[in-house]
Amino acid sequence: MGQYLIAESQSITSILGTVWVVLKTAIGLGFVIFVHELGHFAVAKLCGVKCEKFYVGFDVPIGFGPIRLPRTLGKFTWGETEYGIGIIPLGGYVKMLGQDDNPVNAQKEAERIKQSQVTSSTDGATDAHLSAESPNLPQPAEIDPRSYPAQPVLARMCIISAGVIMNVISGGIFAAIAYRSGVQILPCEINGTAAGSPAWRAGLHPGDKLIQIGTAGKPDEFLRWVWDLNQKVVYQGLQKEITPLNLLVRRGENKPQWFEITPQSRKRAGGPSMPTLGVFGPLSTKLAAPPTSTDDDSSLNRFRSGDVIIGIEGEMLPVDASTKQIKFHELSSRIQARFDQPVNLLVRHQSETGETSEETIPLPPRRLRHLGLQMQMGPVVNVRKDSPAERAGFEKGDLILEVDGESAGDPITLPQRIARTKKETLIFKVKREDQETVTELKVTLPADTTPTFADGDYQSLEVVGVAYSVSTTVAKIIGTSKDKEQNIRPGDEIVQITLVASGAAKQAAEIKFGKAWNEPVPLGTDGSNWTFVNSLVQTLIDGVDVQLTIQRSGSEHTAIISAIESDVSWDTGSRGLKPLSFQRVHTAASWGEATALSFREIKERGAGVFQFLGLLATGQLSPKQLGGPVAIARMAGSEASRGITSLLLFLTFLSVNLAILNFLPIPALDGGHMVFLSWEMLTGKPPNERLQMALTLVSVGCLLMLMLFVISNDIVRMFF
Repeated sequence: MGQYLIAESQSITSILGTVWVVLKTAIGLGFVIFVHELGHFAVAKLCGVKCEKFYVGFDVPIGFGPIRLPRTLGKFTWGETEYGIGIIPLGGYVKMLGQDDNPVNAQKEAERIKQSQVTSSTDGATDAHLSAESPNLPQPAEIDPRSYPAQPVLARMCIISAGVIMNVISGGIFAAIAYRSGVQILPCEINGTAAGSPAWRAGLHPGDKLIQIGTAGKPDEFLRWVWDLNQKVVYQGLQKEITPLNLLVRRGENKPQWFEITPQSRKRAGGPSMPTLGVFGPLSTKLAAPPTSTDDDSSLNRFRSGDVIIGIEGEMLPVDASTKQIKFHELSSRIQARFDQPVNLLVRHQSETGETSEETIPLPPRRLRHLGLQMQMGPVVNVRKDSPAERAGFEKGDLILEVDGESAGDPITLPQRIARTKKETLIFKVKREDQETVTELKVTLPADTTPTFADGDYQSLEVVGVAYSVSTTVAKIIGTSKDKEQNIRPGDEIVQITLVASGAAKQAAEIKFGKAWNEPVPLGTDGSNWTFVNSLVQTLIDGVDVQLTIQRSGSEHTAIISAIESDVSWDTGSRGLKPLSFQRVHTAASWGEATALSFREIKERGAGVFQFLGLLATGQLSPKQLGGPVAIARMAGSEASRGITSLLLFLTFLSVNLAILNFLPIPALDGGHMVFLSWEMLTGKPPNERLQMALTLVSVGCLLMLMLFVISNDIVRMFF
């Protein structure tokens, strides 16, 4: 009964937590729209314009056959204005007398604001004469002085621009409050580099900290991984002519050093190519969940979510002084040094009441899983700068044939076999690219070399400094007779893999790998190499197999293979551990500093929007990357779940986006109105009404199509 009550209490707490996140998100997004419309409303009132409606959301009629939905979630009238929340949460509007964004209603509005007056004045002979001739005829119609069109051009410009100005101001206020309160950031500190990537080639190490990106500006100890590094890498990498990115890096207590690294496009399995440097973000030793393993190991059950690993083999791990956290690379480097041995981890547990306890838990090495196939060695894809391999003469394109007189063998296990030799000198025989001759290379390793391993798209000999691909061509069968029954032979080319499952395993696979878990993944020159397949196999769960599409002599057939375990220990430092991100808190020392940081935030977010629009306009960025209201709500919800300050910074980002996009020179948007008003100011008369209506109708149609397109993008991301 007690356990039931505890479970019920946790369920209610979880639901309430989710409701609170949704509520914060809705309030935040609604407030951004409210502020924009408030700008229009306040300046219009100051100019004496009658405002008939003030709405967050649109109150349009919606019906499905005989069913009619309410147009509003609530409304009331105060003075001469109706205030309300519309049923469609895609924006908002202020309805001023004589102004309507719908061009269909333009003529109706123009007629509605005209005043027909009968002159009864007897002052002056002319008035008397007119009155005598036509005592009951109305005088020429005049525009209602409280209507929007009756205002001077400059006043109308102020009204139209007030919305975006308010968004910029409110965005700055959001950012200043966030930084003064303390913003949790993912710092630009490297946990590792992907084998063969540009950062790996340049020689960046785990623990390196980026303090400046680009030669302009000055060093900053609080550079952010997502907003500063990732965005600059993506923008740089999507240019037609990709140029190197200059990074100022601090390594420990050493003097900062400049690195020049060129982003490269990385093809993600089942996704688009994106520019990358090949660096992994900072992680802590706090666990998001207990570690997983395919081995039957009861010790894993002793881990809990929220545990912190504080020591290994009786040695306490170094603690970061400013955050009181431990960086994961400090742990992984020590695990890698014992890659083929069990390790004893000192773990700190924390109970729900806040009490802590410590326990030593053994963690055995993981067993390599494979599909019963040994693949051919692929060519060297990169050589690390200033490495033993570069000094020995290794070149890109080399094919490793032998190591110390023995065949290179299985390219997947070669890194571990070399790590086990513990030699200071290694003799490699390689075949040069486009050459038939074999070259011998002597590699001298440092005396204090310890085994290290790297994740990524390729295999790497970290102690040597070379990264190589693993061919998708079968070298030999190393599994059971079942593989022979599946009609797989040496020389076969594996051109595609697909995960398959049946029964309950399908649902488990979708939970683990996502909704697209069973989509085919192409392999080979235009797809992933066998390193990707090997990494995927290590994560497979019971009941999920791999379907191979095999090409032989111009024909194709398929085979379904189950993963099996070998007697080889396999580990790259994680051993199934699931660490949380390493976070720092950036708190402004004063409101002056917070204001300066808010200006920086506005400037950077604005520059990011213009860069994005430029890439989109030149075709360097696919429209499929656009997100709609669902994507915005999900992002806002994610930031809200991290805390109020994270949500405030996201609202700053959203406010700047709304301000810039709404001020683009497109009819029906504020920017389009400003173009028409500018023409009127320069020429002394408004543009042709028919032209205005035609342009507005076209732009409204295009905007509706764009809205449908981005919503469809949202739906595809959600369900496919």
